Amino acid sequence: MTVASGSGNVIKLKGLDTFVKAAGYHPQTRFLVVGLTQEGKKDLRLCFDSDNVQICDRASQAELIGCHQRAKVYCQLSNRESFGVALAEAMESGCVPEVTNRGALSEVVGITGCLVPCNDPISTANAIEKALSSEKVGDARKRIRSIFRKELREANMIDSLKNLVGASRK
Repeated sequence: MTVASGSGNVIKLKGLDTFVKAAGYHPQTRFLVVGLTQEGKKDLRLCFDSDNVQICDRASQAELIGCHQRAKVYCQLSNRESFGVALAEAMESGCVPEVTNRGALSEVVGITGCLVPCNDPISTANAIEKALSSEKVGDARKRIRSIFRKELREANMIDSLKNLVGASRK
């Protein structure tokens, strides 16, 4: 599964086109895209021709968590990306992460998932196959809980802001 919102440029920027093309290599596996607008759904449907991809509207937090818990693999195939909160949420829910080697995504995943080249549906499909049989589910969850806990991020953010305020007063 993957999560993204918007339409047009978002399809390429978030690697949704790569995701749905990779789905064509796994016709027996169900793929899920959550969060697109109606226009985004139309744009994405132009990128593929397979029956195993479901495209859903935005979901509530509870619905999204349910989707994560039912998914085995979470793909964040962005051309550029910062931290990746959706990625962390998916890892927390037990998904094996698959991300591009761009931005901070590899920093979030560490060794708990797969890194793939950007815009490469074949490498993505191969990594999905590997992730589907992976035993790294617990590793991803442990990584998020130990390194990226919400409370820890909040404390780090507060410390950083205090340092900035202190530096600006000098």
